Amino acid sequence: MTLKSAGWNRVPGQIGPLDVNALGEGGETASQAFDTGVSAFVSPDNEGAIPAVLALAAALTAEGIPCEPYKTDQLIGKTPKAIVINIGKKP
Repeated sequence: MTLKSAGWNRVPGQIGPLDVNALGEGGETASQAFDTGVSAFVSPDNEGAIPAVLALAAALTAEGIPCEPYKTDQLIGKTPKAIVINIGKKP
């Protein structure tokens, strides 16, 4: 709700290899991850989103939810341009 109220829009998962399942609300989808912790990914060609992914990771970490920001080639050329948030099991 916090990201949505800040104007962020949820889009189907764009990164693999994750098991994609219909987990979302209102017909939206999300990928299922089996990792630990929270990570945020952005495409290296999405320079406008890099400050946003760094700010998101810093804000979550400041609230006690460690989040690591990464660039991934898996998002190059994907549309819409997106920040992928991977939420795994609690460490």
